[in-house]
Amino acid sequence: MANTETFASADMKGKTEKKTKRPSSAKKTTNDFFDKMSKTETFASADMKGKIDRGPKRPTSAKKTTNDFFDKMNKTETFASADMKGKIDRGPKRPTSAKKTTNDFFEKMNKTETFASADMKGKIDKAPKKSPEKKKTTNDFFEKMNKMETFASADMKGKINRSPKDTTTKQKTKTTNAFFERMSKTETYASADIKGKLGK
Repeated sequence: MANTETFASADMKGKTEKKTKRPSSAKKTTNDFFDKMSKTETFASADMKGKIDRGPKRPTSAKKTTNDFFDKMNKTETFASADMKGKIDRGPKRPTSAKKTTNDFFEKMNKTETFASADMKGKIDKAPKKSPEKKKTTNDFFEKMNKMETFASADMKGKINRSPKDTTTKQKTKTTNAFFERMSKTETYASADIKGKLGK
């Protein structure tokens, strides 16, 4: 690492070529621009002054609706006026059925037993629905569970052999103080820039 030349170290030694920044042009719109614009003829300004020929305009017809039109319309027979005068034959009207609900219907309905009428007369047995029996957990269950060996209980009693994990595959290295001391003494591009050693 000591022999390797980095951009930062080359820059600090003056070996890199710095590109000069171009000065930003601070052009502002001057009054000359607006004076030129006010004197320049545009399509809109030429049109407003009547200098643009837009071709012949179509003549608008000056026809007006006269009284003759209304007189004709008054004398002309239309479907609506003919219908109102009864001149249009619409054909025979369909006869509406004059059926009425007779007393026989109501007497039949009176004698027919429905769910509502049977319920009102107390003929429907409304026995309560049987609910499924709720089984309670007995002491036998808890005694079985108490005697049964589970993974947790076996582990607590030390019956499970937990082999140590293989630590040879992963070697954890710690960052030492020497690394940080080296880093603090090494000049980086950022540290050189902060100290003003880079000529911009």
